[in-house]
Amino acid sequence: MLTRRHIRVKVLQSVYAFNQSEHLDLNKQEKFLFYSIDQMLDLYLLLLQLLIEMRNHAEKVLVISQKKHLATALEKNPHRTFIENKVLKLLATNSVLTEMVRKKKIELLGS
Repeated sequence: MLTRRHIRVKVLQSVYAFNQSEHLDLNKQEKFLFYSIDQMLDLYLLLLQLLIEMRNHAEKVLVISQKKHLATALEKNPHRTFIENKVLKLLATNSVLTEMVRKKKIELLGS
């Protein structure tokens, strides 16, 4: 999930911070590096979850707009390209992603 570039940047940041530090505690820097990588993974999962929630919200808005009494032709027959996006459907039904989000207790506000 995380690219080598992201991990490389975090490692170089940690090495630089370790060299600039007055207290040369390698265990503390190693814990901070793993914490930073874990936070980066959480952000990645949150962004994927955001895409899924945006798709779900767009679908709800289309359903509501179709039920209007004075709906326009575009509201009655809207474009569904975003809602029917194959990648978003795969993300929404991915059991591994769902399990990781549940395990890490990552939730968007309002969901």
